[in-house]
Amino acid sequence: MNPDEKRKFGRTNLDVTAIAFGTAPLGNFMREVDENVAGDMIRHAWDAGIRFYDTSPMYGHGLAELRLGQALRWKKRDNFVVSSKVGRVLRAGKRSEIDFTPWNNAAPNTMTFDYSYDGTMRSFDADFSHLRQFRVIL
Repeated sequence: MNPDEKRKFGRTNLDVTAIAFGTAPLGNFMREVDENVAGDMIRHAWDAGIRFYDTSPMYGHGLAELRLGQALRWKKRDNFVVSSKVGRVLRAGKRSEIDFTPWNNAAPNTMTFDYSYDGTMRSFDADFSHLRQFRVIL
C-alpha cells in the first residue's frame, strides 16, 4: 500500500491518505517518548506522504495534540487532515491530584467524560479552539 494514496473519508467530501498516523504514542502511552523523538515520528510520517492524523484529547491528557500541533504548525492547512474524538473535555489540574494511568509524564489536565449532545458540542468547541489551524472533520 502506498502511504500517500488518497481515499474518500466515509460519506464526506474529504480525501485522506490511505494510511493515518495515530498519535497515542505521542501522549506517552505506557512509556515516555522524548520530545525530539515525538517530533521526528511526525516528520517521518510527513516525509512518507502521510497527511491524515488521528488524535484525541485523551492521549496523554492533551500532550499528543500539543505535540502534533507543534509539528504541523508551519504546514499548509489544506495539505493535511486531523481527526479527533468527542466526549472528552480537558481542564488544567494539579499533577499531584491526577491519575495519569496509562500515560507517563502526561500534560497536567483532568478529563471530564460527557457523551450527551451538550457534552459532545463542548468537546468539539474545545478541540476546535485547540486545533483551529487544522481542517476539522465533522
